[in-house]
Amino acid sequence: MATLVRFLFVLSISLFVLTGCGETRTQTALAEQVERASVNEYTCSMHPSVRTTDPNARCPICGMDLIPVQTSVATDSHDLEVQLDLSQRGKALADVGTTPVQLRNLSKVLTAVGKVTWNSRTMRTLSAWTDGRLDTLYINAVGDQVTKGQAVAQLYSPELITAQQEYLDALRQTQQVADKPTLSESAQRILQAAERRLALLGVPTSHIQALAQQPHVSTHIDIQSPLAGVVTETFVREGQYVKTGEPIATVADPSVMWVVLDVFQHDLQWVHTGQQVRLQLPHQSEPVVANVVEVLPELNGQQIGQVRVEFDARDMSVRPGSFVTAEIAVVEDEQTLAVPHSAVLFTGPRSLVYVADPDQPGVFAQRQVVLGARFDDYYQVVEGLAEGEFVVNKGNFRIDSELQLQGNESMMSQTAAGSAQHDHSLHKQDQHAEHVMHAMDMPAMDQTVMLDHEAAHIFPPYFAMWEALKSDQLDAWHQAAADFFAAVETVEWPTELAAIQADLLYAREHLHHVSDIAQARDQFFIHSKGMIKLARMGVHEGEVYRAHCPMARANQGADWLQPTNELLNPYYGSSMLRCGSVEEHLGGHTQ
Repeated sequence: MATLVRFLFVLSISLFVLTGCGETRTQTALAEQVERASVNEYTCSMHPSVRTTDPNARCPICGMDLIPVQTSVATDSHDLEVQLDLSQRGKALADVGTTPVQLRNLSKVLTAVGKVTWNSRTMRTLSAWTDGRLDTLYINAVGDQVTKGQAVAQLYSPELITAQQEYLDALRQTQQVADKPTLSESAQRILQAAERRLALLGVPTSHIQALAQQPHVSTHIDIQSPLAGVVTETFVREGQYVKTGEPIATVADPSVMWVVLDVFQHDLQWVHTGQQVRLQLPHQSEPVVANVVEVLPELNGQQIGQVRVEFDARDMSVRPGSFVTAEIAVVEDEQTLAVPHSAVLFTGPRSLVYVADPDQPGVFAQRQVVLGARFDDYYQVVEGLAEGEFVVNKGNFRIDSELQLQGNESMMSQTAAGSAQHDHSLHKQDQHAEHVMHAMDMPAMDQTVMLDHEAAHIFPPYFAMWEALKSDQLDAWHQAAADFFAAVETVEWPTELAAIQADLLYAREHLHHVSDIAQARDQFFIHSKGMIKLARMGVHEGEVYRAHCPMARANQGADWLQPTNELLNPYYGSSMLRCGSVEEHLGGHTQ
């Protein structure tokens, strides 16, 4: 019994000593971690650009409590580039995925909108071949159908009567001297000259042959259509006197028609003659395959080019002026280095990716890259990456946010560095937030939300709408609005920008119901709200200007964007073109 008590006492002492040593080692490890990290600043988890040294402050934008910024002591390996070291567990929690940078056969589909037009290469203008009077007009309205060889008018012409009589005289002379070789040859030349004159006056060959068989001078001649088609224009009335060459009507062949597509300037490089296009025509359940016949050499004032597409319209009731949507497939002939679009973070003019360190699992380095064109889900890589490297294509935004919370450079902190690198005070942040909320008439928004840079392509058709409204041209606004909605649809919108997307797509379904320019201006007001927000995020190229008219919308006031600082009011057009003032200059990126 005494031995058992002695054993239990020794065991208790040993456990106490071991526990104390373990606590000492844990405290030592914690102390070392505290020494390696120091809290110098506090930030907002929702708005990491906010920085202060006051631990009791709140975020001036959202009012949330601030959290400490743990700044790790830099090592030699981390001094050269921005890196984040995640454990396997941290990597799994962040849901980080990587993909290799590879050479790929890239392809994409361009979308465009346009209008059906007559094929001018199959159109003919019917005209008078000699002076005379139109005693009978068989076609007198646009839309009349004609067949090939059909008489469209009957012309009385004294010159024609004279020419027929000269032909008959030459014919009789030729018959009289048929047995005299010398005279017969001369008579044949005169007869041929008289026949050519009749042909130049528009007399058909069949009529000339009938005239030779039955010598009877006609007082009228039929003007015939050289093709089957539809009358698209008329120029004369029955009983009218016409001169040689004066147009009577224009006829178009409806079996082969054109679609003139509006294509953004940056997409024209992918379009060429002979390329196949899929057209979605009105009231057609299946797309129609067509071919590009010409890429027009000039751009319009909104820097949009036009592409002519030809299609067979014999089996469908398609009318010129109908709106059409088109898809143009683009396939690169050679493989090119590419990364998924989900791997790229855009911030103004910069494009960033996070590259996995091949020698240190869980270590990711931030790298700036130069991108080429986008092909569906991939971007061409021009500079900054090598084949075989692995980039983060899932969880990269979480990595970037973690770098911000650690006080390192990130997508967002570098964007704001130019204006706040010497002053991180809450006072200045509060002033900035207040300015944004006032100028935008909206809650302050984190302008660093990741956004597809295809959003820059929305600005040209928006300015085309502005151009149409300031010029009081409703038809031009219709075309520009169709281009605008198509451009908005090509952007992959993050959920944080759903409100902007909704503004930009406002009344899209009712576009063709807008029959009054006042309705168009009401829609433009909503679209402008979203566009101003985009401009403040810096996604556009070049410079734009925000203008304001206090009298628009029944003196409620309205803003808009325009590409120049010369005030041109889209809400009033020519009635008060200079009403308002240019309020703000918004610079974009130059990439």
